[in-house]
Amino acid sequence: MRTKNALRNTAFSLLLEVLLLIFGMIMPRLIILTYGSAVNGLTSAINQILSVLNLLQAGAVGASIFEMYKPVAEKDYQRISLIMDASKRYFFKLGLVFLGLVMAIAPLVAISKADAEIGKWEILISVIILGINGAYYFFILSWYDILF
Repeated sequence: MRTKNALRNTAFSLLLEVLLLIFGMIMPRLIILTYGSAVNGLTSAINQILSVLNLLQAGAVGASIFEMYKPVAEKDYQRISLIMDASKRYFFKLGLVFLGLVMAIAPLVAISKADAEIGKWEILISVIILGINGAYYFFILSWYDILF
């Protein structure tokens, strides 16, 4: 049973990575063709800034998963539930911090990256939208990483 679950988890993780690779190769080209290279550069710059902010989680998922090994092996559902609940609360708090940092950095990025082609408001809205997308990981997906 463990081997079957491990193989299934590995297969789904591999599928996710392949999909991310494919979209990572297709989407920049589509952005350039549709909106131009300035928007692609802006999107890349914003994503790099948000990647630095994502360091807030810095191994928290791995630590939670490591903490789950013994309770799962012993089928200690009470301990598993406590770890999952604590992880969910922790990542929710991290998500709030992440959103706060995004909102603080958004005006700075808008002022520093604005030019004749892309206005400050467009950049500000782009940072906020991409930041909310990044916060989605903290609020929802990180908990499922631990669960699965």
